[in-house]
Amino acid sequence: GRSKDFVQGSTVIYLARHSVELFLKGALLKARVNVAKVHSLAHLADEYERAYTNPNCSWDIPFRTQVIGGDGEEEKRIIKQHDRKMPGDQVHRYPADKHFQPWEGVSAFDADHFTITLNMIRGDFNRLAGIIYA
Repeated sequence: GRSKDFVQGSTVIYLARHSVELFLKGALLKARVNVAKVHSLAHLADEYERAYTNPNCSWDIPFRTQVIGGDGEEEKRIIKQHDRKMPGDQVHRYPADKHFQPWEGVSAFDADHFTITLNMIRGDFNRLAGIIYA
């Protein structure tokens, strides 16, 4: 009976993203990787992929910035610029940027569709935990 609006959805998105960040950090610590004090999923995902080369540990890590049609250095530049303007660890945590301005862009939330994403994340966590922490 509760409304399924973007404000409430933003909290759910933030918590899901944060759980992915913490899972990555835990996996890296288990692999004895020195975990940087960052919130960048791109950085943590790169470290994870270097540490876990076993194909059974592969994972399409959610919440990363993607570029359609870009490649190589251009793609890295676009992602870096985007992540500087729209930091993934902050966009759904705070209603405005550090200058008290609304975040750029258009955002929407579909609770029913996001449930699918949450179930995928849970499935990946369960599968990978059985390998990483075995």
